[in-house]
Amino acid sequence: MFDKFYRFKHLLVEGLSAHSDAALERHCYPKGARVLDVGCGFGESTRLIAKQVGPTGKGIGVDCAENFVAAAQQEAKEQAVDNASFFVADVQSENLRGPYDFAFSRFGTMFFMLPGAAMRNIRRAQARR
Repeated sequence: MFDKFYRFKHLLVEGLSAHSDAALERHCYPKGARVLDVGCGFGESTRLIAKQVGPTGKGIGVDCAENFVAAAQQEAKEQAVDNASFFVADVQSENLRGPYDFAFSRFGTMFFMLPGAAMRNIRRAQARR
């Protein structure tokens, strides 16, 4: 399916970015924060988060699809967004490499087969305050 998503990437990114852009404008993450982007896809929201948290912070994208993560890593490199990183994992059951200060998801959570397990795993990956 990646090839089909990639072919229509411009529609997906432009068509869906209004949702994440509005959320990120209304809730700015503080400088220096570590933010997990769940279901990062092509990584555009992860890169925006990385820019928002500044060079002392980190935007970390996770997706279960290796092709999306590879594309996201390449675009972050091309755009010189050095504080954005990406990894492949099943958010429902695998190590999310925390701790994180915050978690964000544009639409990635709608693909969970076990949303309760995924949310518990995300919570375990968050820093305790």
